[in-house]
Amino acid sequence: AASDVYKRQVHRSALATIAQASYNYLESINLDANRLFKNAGLDPEKIYDANARFPVYATNRLLQIGIHETGDECIVYRVVDFIEPQMLHAMGYSWMASSTLKEALTRFVRYHKMMSTNIEVKLEQAQGSWQLVGKLIDTGQREANEGVMSFCLKICRRSFGDDLQPLHVQLMRKKPVDPTTIEDFYGCVVEFGGSENVLTFSASDITRPLKGANPQVALAMEEVIARYVCLLYTSDAADE
Repeated sequence: AASDVYKRQVHRSALATIAQASYNYLESINLDANRLFKNAGLDPEKIYDANARFPVYATNRLLQIGIHETGDECIVYRVVDFIEPQMLHAMGYSWMASSTLKEALTRFVRYHKMMSTNIEVKLEQAQGSWQLVGKLIDTGQREANEGVMSFCLKICRRSFGDDLQPLHVQLMRKKPVDPTTIEDFYGCVVEFGGSENVLTFSASDITRPLKGANPQVALAMEEVIARYVCLLYTSDAADE
């Protein structure tokens, strides 16, 4: 049983291109990103390979190294500022071409395994609002768990606008000594120590037509995503 758990952890992976955000942030504060990536067991050259994937245990190690090097427990909120849609393969283009945030988030929920096989997300309708619930499958780090939500909101703001603010945020992490960075990022009331990570959006925001909508591009990219995920599952099955 223990070996099965280890095997699942080894096979948890994420798009290598997403790590460009971490690399660019580390470089922006004058740290040697190449050295830190290699210390984490990651090949920095692969962050530009659209077909490459990084094992989650190694990206988690990079996060821990980054926290140690910077002394910043809120480092994920610095890294997400460097996220760009093109780092997300076809998902990024499909997201930006979606007609509404609801459409984009629905695609994300359906195909999130493309970006990471270590996350679970769902979109649920509540009274007058919509809730995006996300968590890690193998919860090795609270910082990485929290990163799922900050990542989602940042990409939503790329297509909606920086003025997008959730109605409410619930995080599983304990309240830090200074929660200012986290509260400023979300721009709303943040509840710490929750049972789940939840972003609550107003129904009007999540259904507002987006200026960059392009249904043909969104559907074309969805076909690319679906093929990618199918091949990913086929590859994983062959490795078992």
